[in-house]
Amino acid sequence: MTPRKKTSPKSPSRPVRPGKYDPTRKPKGPGGTDSRRPMGARRRTVATPPSDLPGERLQKVLASAGIASRREAEQIILEGRVEVDGAVITELGTRVDRFQQAIFIDGLRLPSPKRVYYAVNKPVGVVCTARDPAGRPRIADLLPPD
Repeated sequence: MTPRKKTSPKSPSRPVRPGKYDPTRKPKGPGGTDSRRPMGARRRTVATPPSDLPGERLQKVLASAGIASRREAEQIILEGRVEVDGAVITELGTRVDRFQQAIFIDGLRLPSPKRVYYAVNKPVGVVCTARDPAGRPRIADLLPPD
């Protein structure tokens, strides 16, 4: 076996394609600096400690209950329209346990979650979609209307 030849980063063993980071390239851009990050360089991230609290984020609970989308639920929380165990919540990311805590929106209690699962043997010619502009039979048409 012949030993491999070592190359330094200043003299790449193969040519650098246009658009790729080249450490020997002169900086360009305003003020003589290169506006692009070198390939492989990462942005600094701030570490956030994992939450030890049980439950889900309040906006996710509201969205899964069908009250609003997650973004709309965030706006509802910021407006102070949500109470959890009698306390008004205005902070996003608050964790709640839907089964253990009383959640009220505008004075009305959040409906209890009722999930129903159906096992359907899809017949040939039936499509699995919520909406079909072609008017073909859908899987939702086979389920009970409620």
